[in-house]
Amino acid sequence: MYSLVFATPKDILATYLIIMASCIASFPITMFVVSTVKGVKNRW
Repeated sequence: MYSLVFATPKDILATYLIIMASCIASFPITMFVVSTVKGVKNRW
């Protein structure tokens, strides 16, 4: 528990970068799924 409090700024920056990278990576996938769902709805 205390290791979280005493995390170095480098650890915090690394965690932040990982979170941002995962968001950027998942964004195109989400847009592709949304466009696919809209395309399926338009066909019906």
